[in-house]
Amino acid sequence: MSGAIPITGPQTDRARIAPVPDWVVHEPYDSPAMPEEIFVSGGRCMLLDDTQVDLVGPERSWHGRYVERVMTNSGAERAAQFSVPFDPICETVEIHFVRVHRGAQVIDHARPEAFEVFRRERSLERLVFDGRLTVHLVIPDVRPGDVVETSYTIIGGNPILRGKHAAWIAFEWGQAMMETRHRLRTRADRPIHFRGVNGAPAPEVFEKDGIIDRRWRAVRRPAVETEDLAPPWEISRAEVQFSEFESWGEVADLFTPLYETDTGFPADLQEAVDFIAQDATTPAARAAEVLRFVQRSLRYLSLSMAEGGLQPRPLETAWTSRYGDCKDAARLYTAIARRVGLDACPALVNTRQGEGLNAWLPTASAFDHCIVRVIVDGKTHWLDPTRRNQEGALEHIYKAYYGWALPLAPGVEALETMGPVPPEQAVDVKERVAFGPKPSSPATYEWRTTYSSWRADDLRERIANEGLSAVAKTYLRQLQDVWPGLSALEPMRFEDDPAQNRLTTIEKYEIPAPWKRLEGGRVEFATKDYFISADLADLSANGPRKRDVHLGRPREATRTVELELPVNWPSDGWNIAVEAPGALFETALIRDRKKKRLFTLTQRLRIERDTMPAADAHRYAELVSAMRKGSDVVIASATSGDAFVKAGGMSRWLDPLRLGVIVIAILAALARFISGS
Repeated sequence: MSGAIPITGPQTDRARIAPVPDWVVHEPYDSPAMPEEIFVSGGRCMLLDDTQVDLVGPERSWHGRYVERVMTNSGAERAAQFSVPFDPICETVEIHFVRVHRGAQVIDHARPEAFEVFRRERSLERLVFDGRLTVHLVIPDVRPGDVVETSYTIIGGNPILRGKHAAWIAFEWGQAMMETRHRLRTRADRPIHFRGVNGAPAPEVFEKDGIIDRRWRAVRRPAVETEDLAPPWEISRAEVQFSEFESWGEVADLFTPLYETDTGFPADLQEAVDFIAQDATTPAARAAEVLRFVQRSLRYLSLSMAEGGLQPRPLETAWTSRYGDCKDAARLYTAIARRVGLDACPALVNTRQGEGLNAWLPTASAFDHCIVRVIVDGKTHWLDPTRRNQEGALEHIYKAYYGWALPLAPGVEALETMGPVPPEQAVDVKERVAFGPKPSSPATYEWRTTYSSWRADDLRERIANEGLSAVAKTYLRQLQDVWPGLSALEPMRFEDDPAQNRLTTIEKYEIPAPWKRLEGGRVEFATKDYFISADLADLSANGPRKRDVHLGRPREATRTVELELPVNWPSDGWNIAVEAPGALFETALIRDRKKKRLFTLTQRLRIERDTMPAADAHRYAELVSAMRKGSDVVIASATSGDAFVKAGGMSRWLDPLRLGVIVIAILAALARFISGS
């Protein structure tokens, strides 16, 4: 551009100072000296968020203009930081001005020598490298009362998208905005689809000389408050989605050729494929073995610079380097699976908003992850080759689920649902507590915990990384925090059933002083639930709820605790079930008819679906409260010297009373259970 001045730093040809483009329109904005309190957040008032997109030129140009009034010194610290990230391989950033308005004075700090350009890998810890650069300026001398106004344009985009435009524009934020604007400039013969949600404004449309100019404007929008446990795929703000794609089939056609592998199959890889074909004789066995082979062969590393962010590397490159990201792993799995006779293809998904994709306009920007779809005996399986080594026959392998997926195969015209997902047994705990005859006698506490599905996968990975002894020590320390002096009677044992994808831990401990001494010579003991009571999060009540409650993936957890008591305890137990739409919690305490000192506590949490209607949020809160109260048993008794007195009581964990009179204890407990308090 004429008048452009390069900025000093790496990739200087991609970052420069330049005049505002001719197509951009800067209109006045409201700038009150003392804005209403609702519009002030973090010491700043956001006066204007103005984005403008031009699709008339040879490359897409994205212009941003942002204005904020500084109210406090803390706000000045934030307002003085100006940053623009960009991809130096396929984008150019032009800085137009960085102005400070102080009364009638206007100070522009946009000088080439004032900026820094540096590489800032935001996902380095996740082994994702995108190569993006950041143009940064610390604006000097920003004071309360100043208005900071910045303007820049990013030109270009990922060439894989072939110039197709797609975007989401928000008109509400987590803080109140005085004004938000968006402008889209296109040729009349270039149709752009758009849709607004949650009260997004409608555009004004102007047309001249074959150019369509659409403008959206929202004024004085309050902050949007997020609700606890809202489904991540539900859009809560006023937004407009834009897309130049006509259908999901067009998106699939764009990406499918990138994953085809007809050549470049290394000889040593072919040897491994031949071994899989010989060793695994059924399609289901081959699908599982190919998955494990890819998971073992590739360590995760994502090089997502420019085209690499949207297309896999050549298969031979990924195989030779022995690393890759989700795209590389999906391509490798698909290539091997097809060579052993499987119907497999890559599939694009959105790990956070996938369950809402069917309401989106078709767009190539909808996805953030790539998995595989394999069809065996007419049944579809969604597998993730980037997960760590997953055990089990195909039917027991933990399957990926993100709502909707876009398979990358010829003839695909629409998204494909990945459900329904039945509840999977994640954990089954069997505990046994045996007490000695006296309050001073030690007790033994045994655990037999069976992990299934993803819980088994996670524990295997932890054992592989930390070692058996380290995992056992961690478990021991957790218990010693509850019962100081607890010691292991035998080393922790592990029983693995890879075919069923189950992993069982077996623990046996001695508690030298199990009974907690209370005032008045009373003692009590409480069991400890590590698995069920904390499975669902608490829900804060802030008036009527708008969004459904997110329950997470359907699942089931069960727990059984046998209590061998030292005396005949005065309790007939309980049997409670609390149900809410999509969720059930049951707990029961049963006395053995023959062995009067033997009680069995059972618990079950079952999540049938991933959301609960907003109107039933109070029932969710009741169910969680029941889980907290009914997660454990508290045994209480009076003592005389080193002996138990017959009078005692047994109640649910966290009940406020510990009563010493038998009849009162039983009646009070039953009343609490019936009322659900």
